[in-house]
Amino acid sequence: DCLVYLLNREQHTVGQETASARPNICLSSPDVLPLHCRIRRAPQRRSSSDQRLLLEPVAHGNVLVNFMRIERPTPLRHGDLLSFGAHYIFLYKDPLSAKPLPAQTLTRLRALARLCESESGSVPEKGEACRMCGAILHEPVASRRSTKAPARGSQKRKLALEFERAHEDALVNRVLTLIEPSGDDHKLTPAYLLCLCIKHSANTFPPGSFGKLLLKIAKRIQTIAW
Repeated sequence: DCLVYLLNREQHTVGQETASARPNICLSSPDVLPLHCRIRRAPQRRSSSDQRLLLEPVAHGNVLVNFMRIERPTPLRHGDLLSFGAHYIFLYKDPLSAKPLPAQTLTRLRALARLCESESGSVPEKGEACRMCGAILHEPVASRRSTKAPARGSQKRKLALEFERAHEDALVNRVLTLIEPSGDDHKLTPAYLLCLCIKHSANTFPPGSFGKLLLKIAKRIQTIAW
């Protein structure tokens, strides 16, 4: 479906309609709250004539801007992609801006189209798209349904680390405790394994999972280093 909403009020509420609540923008999905977020005008500065909008999530509301989850009021920019829950993505366009959509936005939109094609069963013409930033990966992910084994010695085997999202925390902890600092093991092994984890998360899990995994790894490394 293609929905267009004119944001011409001081504040708009986004959520799911219930018997006691009717937001300005009604979305029907199990993961959309009755009050999911607000879109309001930012206080205008004296030195600027720009009318900017702020996207303000509420507690427990899954709100993403350009596939990154936000926890605080975030200014909207022309070309931002807004995700409410797992089933709604909107393109924010500033009618006062005469600029075309940014190149990064066009890349993300093409990536979404490729993801829809892959989920519907059709094969994309080029490489897979990163679910985090929309960039096209140079090496397409090999199909798991392929039954033909490559001839021995015809190509190098590429390592991959696949895991379920529910096991992500345990896997990260295991990788970071794999090597003893005073031992004789290869010290860069955890770094390489974490790179494989990040690659699998970006290619397999829903948008936003990639950023959460990076933050999780950074916090664990910070804890170990300090």
